[in-house]
Amino acid sequence: MDVSYEFLTAWGTIALALIAIVALIWESRSTRLALGADVLLKLQEQFDGKQMLIFRRKAVESILSCRSKTTTGLTDDVDDVLDFFENVALLVRRKVLDTELVWHSFNYWIRGYYSVAADHIKTEREKYPTRWEDLCWLHEHLTEFANIRDNRPALAERKMTDTEIDKFLAGEKATCDEAAA
Repeated sequence: MDVSYEFLTAWGTIALALIAIVALIWESRSTRLALGADVLLKLQEQFDGKQMLIFRRKAVESILSCRSKTTTGLTDDVDDVLDFFENVALLVRRKVLDTELVWHSFNYWIRGYYSVAADHIKTEREKYPTRWEDLCWLHEHLTEFANIRDNRPALAERKMTDTEIDKFLAGEKATCDEAAA
């Protein structure tokens, strides 16, 4: 069989182009993951930072006051915490952050704050339908992720019990009080 030099060169060029494309895709994925990890670490620093701890403390005080019937509804002190998670949600939806990394880093607080502020979120969204739209999406998305990950939909989908909420709020209060001291 007579194979021409041009034929081998063409196939060699195609093979090199395919290798370059695979390398580019691999590099792009690695870069995206590295960027996402960096963004996630910065968000964790912000969430545990002085200003956010002040917001979290005010939110917990508002929630506790509402739960003890001292006030009739949540104050907008909880909004700063919900807004933080709205930003996290946007980054997940836009694929800047990986769902599993966010689940490991923030699911406890997203589920906790979403649970205690559900009525407040609903009321605000009735007035402003796009408010916390991404947060609502993220809460559902993380629930679905947990269903698949743990293969226990009943646990992931159920609402937090009053005992779990009390424990969550006590932990948040202790964290914020400790940071303020």
